[in-house]
Amino acid sequence: MRHLSEAAQATANLAIFDPHELEIIFVEQIDSPTEVQIRLRIGKRVSPHTTAVGEVLFAHLDSVPAAEMLKEHGMPRITKHTITDSAQFARTLEMAKVRGYATDHEEAAEGACCIGAPVRNHKGDVVAAISISMMAARVGRQGEARLASLVKAAAADISRALGCQGKGPALQNQFVQKKAAR
Repeated sequence: MRHLSEAAQATANLAIFDPHELEIIFVEQIDSPTEVQIRLRIGKRVSPHTTAVGEVLFAHLDSVPAAEMLKEHGMPRITKHTITDSAQFARTLEMAKVRGYATDHEEAAEGACCIGAPVRNHKGDVVAAISISMMAARVGRQGEARLASLVKAAAADISRALGCQGKGPALQNQFVQKKAAR
C-alpha cells in the first residue's frame, strides 16, 4: 500500500465488506505523500454505493443479491454526484467487473475521487478492496487509465501474497471470466 501511495501520489485505502451491517469498513490507510490529504478514519463505515471500494466489493458479492440489499437499505444521496438509481448502479457494478476496477467521482465527497480494485484470497474470492483517493482534479492530470493500472497491480500483488494464482491485470480478468462461465 505504501508503494501504491507513493507511485500514485495519493492516499491508499484497504476496505472490507461487513455482511451483517451491509457496509464497507476501512481497515487500513496510508497517507498521501503530497500536501493535500484525503483521509478517512480507520473503522469508518460507508454505504457500498458511495465509494470505489464499495462498488468493487458489491460487484463481487455471491451470498446475498446486491439488488435486494440496496432495496432494503436504500441508496441515500451523499453528494450531488452520488448514484441513487439502482439501474445505473447495476451498470456501474458490471463495468467494475469488466474493467477490473471501479471509480468514485465525487460520489462520497465533493472534490474527491477514488479508484479501487479487488483483492482476492487463495481461492480467488474477493475478500477486500484497495483504492487510492485524491482530489478529483488530479485524476484528470494523471490519467484514470494510468492510475487504475497502478491500483490493479497493487491489488494483484496483495492477492498473490494471499495465495491467489495469476499475474498482474490478467488476474482480475481470469476470475471475472470464470464467474461468468458458471
